[in-house]
Amino acid sequence: MVNMDKFIKENKIVATIIIVLIIVFGVGYFYKQTPKTESDLSLQTKCSEMATKTFISNGYKSSDGADYKNHFNSKLNKCFILISSYDINSDFQTIDLYDVIERKHYASYMGHSDCGVPLLGGDNSKKCQLDSGSIWYDGNDTKNPADYHVGFQGVAIGPGVGDENTQKQFLDHIQPFMSE
Repeated sequence: MVNMDKFIKENKIVATIIIVLIIVFGVGYFYKQTPKTESDLSLQTKCSEMATKTFISNGYKSSDGADYKNHFNSKLNKCFILISSYDINSDFQTIDLYDVIERKHYASYMGHSDCGVPLLGGDNSKKCQLDSGSIWYDGNDTKNPADYHVGFQGVAIGPGVGDENTQKQFLDHIQPFMSE
C-alpha cells in the first residue's frame, strides 16, 4: 500500500511538472506569434488601401466592367493587385498583375472569358486562338520572351494557339503571387 501511495505522489509531481511546462511554453509561443499576426494584418490593410487607390488612380471603374483583388504576399513581402477588365460586347477580358508599391508588371492576359459561347451568333471555332498570357517572375515585363507564356505566341515566336484552357492555365500560374 505504501508503494502505491508513493507511485501516485510521484506521478502527480511529474504530471504537474509537465502541465506547468506546457503552459509556460504555450504562453511563450503565443506571445511571440501575436506581434507577427498583428503586423501581417496591418500590412494586409495597408495593401488593400493602396490597391484601391491604384485601381481608381489608373482610371478603372467597376461600372465599366473592371474589378480588382489585392493580396499582401508575406513570403515575397509584396503587395499585389490583380486587375481584370471585361468588355461584354466583345466578350474580351484583360487581366494584369502588378506590385502596387514597386509598380512592376508581373503578368498579363488578353483573351475571352468563355470560348464555348458563339459571339453574336457567329462561328466560334477560332474565337480563342489569339488568347494568350505572359508572366514575368521578377516583374520585368520588358523581358522577351516572358518567363512563362500560355496560348498564342505570335508569328515571330513560334507555335502556340489559345484555347478554352488558356485563361485557367494563366490563372493557375499566378496563384502563388496571390496566395502566400
